Amino acid sequence: MFYYIEPEVAGGLGPKSETRRDDGRLVVTRLNYEFDGWLGDALVETTPCFILTESGCEAIQAAALTGVRFADVEVSCSPTFTELYPTRDLPPFRWMIVDGAPGQDDFGWSS
Repeated sequence: MFYYIEPEVAGGLGPKSETRRDDGRLVVTRLNYEFDGWLGDALVETTPCFILTESGCEAIQAAALTGVRFADVEVSCSPTFTELYPTRDLPPFRWMIVDGAPGQDDFGWSS
């Protein structure tokens, strides 16, 4: 059984992100996720990237789920975030890179 997910978009690519185009697709080689808001979800996204709290990563690894790997992400807060949530601390996040085959791995990209 497979599920489609549509996580919260809590921000976007920050100014320290590094990207390139590959056959018309946006490829992110360094991710700086800049928060504009945050409802508290463990998983958030900005096309084409997902980030997940460290505790979420640990749960995926403990369950030995396939089709995903984790990398460093630089998290920052926009002026809007700072204005809206002056005392809110963000938990540690990791970049969740989905590289599995749909129908074979636990994580994969749908068409």
